[in-house]
Amino acid sequence: MTKAIFLALSMFATHSLAGVAYAQDDHSHDHDQGDAVDVTSLDDGWVALEGVSAEIQSAIAANNMDALHELSDELHAVADSLGKLANYVPQANQLRYTSSVNQLRTFSDRLHMAHEEGNAAAAQQMAPQLNGVVQLLMVRAEAN
Repeated sequence: MTKAIFLALSMFATHSLAGVAYAQDDHSHDHDQGDAVDVTSLDDGWVALEGVSAEIQSAIAANNMDALHELSDELHAVADSLGKLANYVPQANQLRYTSSVNQLRTFSDRLHMAHEEGNAAAAQQMAPQLNGVVQLLMVRAEAN
């Protein structure tokens, strides 16, 4: 990807995640350890991430708030699995990659909060943000 695209995605993710701290300040929950997603390569991780992202997008489009609880936990589990693969990312990108994985975890917490609050409007706002976070994570995994 070109530097312009990378910068645009970085700015989008920074802007869209500027307010994510509230989800961690007032809300703490443990993700079910049974939800672990075991991926052995970044390619497997991308498949898992794209799959859960598509399910989340579909649930949001259908205004299916009930599905968001399980899907937010699944997204968190995928983020945890991708975090374990940081050593497969070029050394120069590992810190940014890890930061993007953490943003994905925070996003899953925000999605979980939207479900708990029954806040369909918040979920609707998150749909395009999820795409940005996913794309940014993939960019950061690429070689320089």
